[in-house]
Amino acid sequence: LAARAVRAQAASRDLARHRAALLDTLSGAAADLRAGLPAERVASGLTAVDHPAAAGDPLLARVRAVSRLAERTGAPLADLWERIEADARAGDRARAALAGQAAGSRTTACLLAALPVAGLGLGYAIGADPLTVLLRTPIGAACALGAVALQLVGLAWTRRITRPEVVTQP
Repeated sequence: LAARAVRAQAASRDLARHRAALLDTLSGAAADLRAGLPAERVASGLTAVDHPAAAGDPLLARVRAVSRLAERTGAPLADLWERIEADARAGDRARAALAGQAAGSRTTACLLAALPVAGLGLGYAIGADPLTVLLRTPIGAACALGAVALQLVGLAWTRRITRPEVVTQP
């Protein structure tokens, strides 16, 4: 579970870096359009994002859709790109605030998940042999299996209630 959590956190950081780079590129592209550079040249720099998740990135899909809309209707592309960037950054700030508010609950869950290990250590400290009781007696084995099952359910439940809801843009 710990290795999975570390991998998920690393992937999340990688996607956040990609998204920040894309938003910075989008902001620069809007400035380039305002400076008078041709839209085709500026748009080609935006779509050449080298990241594995770029193919299904909803932000890139919005940029492409707005670019097609501006091409067909003559709407100012720089304004549209700036609005997309401002909306995405506001969403990122809201998700960061939500993650900060959920951090206390997650920390409490991690502490509660570590308490059984501390209980085993305390058992050894007072001279008992808790692992022998848990692993070599039928009642101890049933208790150990029940405890592991309840720990996994508790961690999954905590993860579920502290995970920010993903709101998709139309």
